[in-house]
Amino acid sequence: MRRWGSSFLWALAFASVLMLTLAACAEEEPEEGPTTAATATPSATPTVDLGLLHNGEWIPEVLSYAEEMGVTPEEAARRLTLQFVLGEHLEQFRAIAPERQAGIWIQHEPDFRLVVAYKGPDVGLEAAHELAAKAPGPVEIRTGLPHAEGDWERAHDVLRETAVALGLLRQEDMMSSGTSIIEGFLELSVTRRPPGEAATVENALSAALGVPVRLKVYDEIPPFGTQPAQASAADPIARSLPADAFNAAATEGMLVREGNCLYLEYGGSRALLSFPYQSEWDGATNTVVIGNRRVAVGDSFSGGGSGADASERNVPLRWGTAPAPACDTSRVWFLAPDVRVQ
Repeated sequence: MRRWGSSFLWALAFASVLMLTLAACAEEEPEEGPTTAATATPSATPTVDLGLLHNGEWIPEVLSYAEEMGVTPEEAARRLTLQFVLGEHLEQFRAIAPERQAGIWIQHEPDFRLVVAYKGPDVGLEAAHELAAKAPGPVEIRTGLPHAEGDWERAHDVLRETAVALGLLRQEDMMSSGTSIIEGFLELSVTRRPPGEAATVENALSAALGVPVRLKVYDEIPPFGTQPAQASAADPIARSLPADAFNAAATEGMLVREGNCLYLEYGGSRALLSFPYQSEWDGATNTVVIGNRRVAVGDSFSGGGSGADASERNVPLRWGTAPAPACDTSRVWFLAPDVRVQ
């Protein structure tokens, strides 16, 4: 049976993106106006994957997708099944004109389809159209994009060093960075900037790299070197900085408190939890409040995010609220807001 997790299911984007916070639920057109070929429509829909049902009921990920997209659970299950079935054709599409490959992603709105995008005109892509016509779900061959994946990757590889070399930013000013191939820009998350500076930096980097660059400015992030507040008995939550929204994987386990530390316990292991930046602590009920979601100590829950072992970190972690010194940070799970109590 497949391991289902909402971060993978309905925020899935098949493009080779470097940004961890890519959401494919609402797609925007790239700025230079690509052309769209006819969409291939399958003659039959695959049988709904039985892994989406548990004891005759739809699993929470199906219901979450249905609510978010405004569709019935049956339609949500159909789409999620198609998503995996279409995914089996990805490598075949990637083998067609790989030097022109601009990205492959699932579009969820205004309708559901797999989008296979290419740089340049619709020439020499007969194999892609033939494969789309045979696919078990709707596939759109999109052409006319100004940049291929390789163009984005080369630009991203030198994004930070270019910003430093041009005297636009310091290394400590820059947080996360990545490529939104669907929307058509490199995004660089930075700490607080003086008024009007962002546009100057964006224009200079775009000209130097040959691709559009946008800054995402986090005014809440203090200057590098500022010591964050620490978790305490009154507020044991360790928090990620606003720019660190990790949604690449999924996990499940129990929320456990040990002293001033909050852990995710799963399968005999544990990880210190780093909650979203604006999470709040309700001391009266020993509950973490994440938007309109609540997870109490002792609750079993699932949610998106990503983990990092101490051995995998090449730079020190920066915190919105640092864990208490006694906390075990050998493994940290950065939790996304999409928490579901079981």
